[in-house]
Amino acid sequence: MLSSSCIPSAVHAAQFSDWQLGAQIRPLSFWTQEQPPAAPKLILLSLGDRPQQEGFRKALYALQAVFPSQAPFILDLGYLPQPQALSFLLEQPLVQNSCLFLVDPEEQAFPTLIKQLNGQKSSIIDQKLIYQEAQSSYLNELEIASHLAFLGYQSHYCAKNSLIRLQEAGAWTQRLGLLQSQLSEIEPSFRESQLLLFRLNSLAQNGFLNPQAPEPNGWTNKEACQIMSYAGLSDQIQLVCLQNFRADYQAAPLAAKLLAQMCWYFCSAFKERLAEGVPPLQEMQRYALQLPQDNLPLSFYQSRRSGRWWFSLSQEEEAPRLLACSERDYLLACKGQISERIFWSAQQL
Repeated sequence: MLSSSCIPSAVHAAQFSDWQLGAQIRPLSFWTQEQPPAAPKLILLSLGDRPQQEGFRKALYALQAVFPSQAPFILDLGYLPQPQALSFLLEQPLVQNSCLFLVDPEEQAFPTLIKQLNGQKSSIIDQKLIYQEAQSSYLNELEIASHLAFLGYQSHYCAKNSLIRLQEAGAWTQRLGLLQSQLSEIEPSFRESQLLLFRLNSLAQNGFLNPQAPEPNGWTNKEACQIMSYAGLSDQIQLVCLQNFRADYQAAPLAAKLLAQMCWYFCSAFKERLAEGVPPLQEMQRYALQLPQDNLPLSFYQSRRSGRWWFSLSQEEEAPRLLACSERDYLLACKGQISERIFWSAQQL
């Protein structure tokens, strides 16, 4: 039973006004009544000590409501004191039919997340990509292949042989500098992912999140919120995990506010999900290109509904395999240039 695995939060919706997000959040007991409402759209769960983490929930509940009515859209499962029970929770129908937002400050979810990362398309935001003989590197446990995207790595923290190993195995990698110059380039990776792992030690000047190892460079707090907004828009992402930060919000109130705002931007964008998937061809505009120097039959497709882009490297016009891309990929192709994403995709064929 879910109720026997989790400890409820002490923060209650009754403490907040109708205009606040807390009015749209309910505990598990609300969904275990005799005639429960429809499944929640989002589920919130934390791993670790409850008293230390209540500051995050107080900050989140106090933010503006994002859904169109005061109906209960978010289930707060509270706290999971035994991380090994996470696998059980992920198998429950209530969780499988919703999107799970997991707060895991001390990386306790890794044993379960490794199984998830190895079994489905995933995006990992991390500054360091280093294989190590010691078991301290989670990369040693991953089955590296084209289903994994490593986003926002910093070159000075990554061994060249580790990057080569990832790329030769087919993983998609993007540097921090490239993404910061055009943050929308991260969105196509999310459109293809079912899981997002965001390691918050990759934030810049993050002493309030990680006082033992602050970073001079990395994502800004604003960019972190924008990233969560892109993730919320993805129809595919069903599990988001924030990890690798200090959870003592009483000693670090800024940490509670930042995590609350990141979660809020995810929820706000989640509300705008179009359930578009890959649209039917008749609902998209096709742009056919031929790049003689590469002999690639390249076609781009833009959704008339959302404006998002896909591309195909197939000559098949009736049922092409469409892959997510950005407008930048299309504009570069119009100039006769092959973007990194198109080049990588061609290598996977």
